[in-house]
Amino acid sequence: MTGKILFEPDLSTSALRTRQIGIIGYGSQGRAQALNLRDSGFIPLIGLRQGPSFETAARDGFIPAALTDVASTADIVMVLTPDETHAEVCERHVFPAAAEGTHIGFAAGFTVHYGVVRMREGLHPIMVAPKGPGRVLRQRFKSGGGIPALVAAHDNDPDGLEIAKAYAKALGCGRAGVVETTFREETVADLFGEQSVLCGGLVELMKTAFEILVDRGYTPEVAYIECIAEVEYIASLISRVGLADLGSHISSTASYGGSTRGARVVGADFRKRLESILDEIESGSFYEEFRKHTEGDRGVPVEHERLERIERARKTFGSENEDA
Repeated sequence: MTGKILFEPDLSTSALRTRQIGIIGYGSQGRAQALNLRDSGFIPLIGLRQGPSFETAARDGFIPAALTDVASTADIVMVLTPDETHAEVCERHVFPAAAEGTHIGFAAGFTVHYGVVRMREGLHPIMVAPKGPGRVLRQRFKSGGGIPALVAAHDNDPDGLEIAKAYAKALGCGRAGVVETTFREETVADLFGEQSVLCGGLVELMKTAFEILVDRGYTPEVAYIECIAEVEYIASLISRVGLADLGSHISSTASYGGSTRGARVVGADFRKRLESILDEIESGSFYEEFRKHTEGDRGVPVEHERLERIERARKTFGSENEDA
């Protein structure tokens, strides 16, 4: 099965021209999306509580308003607060104020797929999910590029899908590709990718490899470069040339060593472990675990001692600026 992929010439922003956009939240995604929309000619309303984000939005030239005021005025309300806040934000502030026919948007399928919120009758959910952090979404837009996005709406809401595609184009995502999908597919694939590779398996692999080198007496800064910093370079190279041609763009030792040792790193039962993670996501057991975790107001455990050496090595090389 191949998804329908759309690019700039295939997309139009006409569905936004007669609709007011409202954004709830001004964090990583909220700020990037608001700025990209404004640069594309669509000035969103910003719904916020008082606090640092309120002040940031004001400095950026927006006039933040109360959540209910934005929800009652906008035709498209994008809820871009953290997933665990969606129930409270939507059911207390957005749904009671939103007019009949309003489209309520999310940057992932999670909330709709798992039924985190009880969508009020007459309101229509949509999804526009840029596949990258807000900082990258903004930087790529400013440089004339974009990042891919996945879009979805219910089958009985063709207007919703057109709005989602138009919104994705206004974010600049059409420059990289917009994929029509479903709330379920985005949710399952997104969680699986995060847990098995991006924020789970890959991060754990980097930490463990760094520790092994340092514990054997190698310099932390050298270990950081070899096991962590260079991940960015190899990921960029894979994106540019593909996995099939990777070997011709790296050293012969890297090509041979990677092809002969990679399977030993992940282990013989690696696929089964990944499949068990996917099973938990598909069955909803991960969502239930996450829900109980957030309801208990327990923060994500931080491995201070384990990460301390890595952080010292990272700071040796400075950090990238996060310009708007």
